[in-house]
Amino acid sequence: FLNGFPTEIEDYMIVNATISMAHSLGLEVIAEGVETLEQLLALKKLSCDKVQGYFISKPLPISELKNWMEVYPKRFMNLLNEDKEYRRTL
Repeated sequence: FLNGFPTEIEDYMIVNATISMAHSLGLEVIAEGVETLEQLLALKKLSCDKVQGYFISKPLPISELKNWMEVYPKRFMNLLNEDKEYRRTL
């Protein structure tokens, strides 16, 4: 669903409905395939709980994971408008 999200209205509506339905059932929502800042911020506005995708990181060998974990929080500190709870769950 994220391929045309958030610019294609149909894709936006599907993602919004999916997140709303999952939350109404008491489920946590993890969006997969996030590739742009625009997608990340739109998912935040829709109250998506967690995200994964190439925008966050491409698959890494274990040898690079420690460095990524040190650099990642610094890279995204300002992107999410000081929303500490959302940053913590990424």
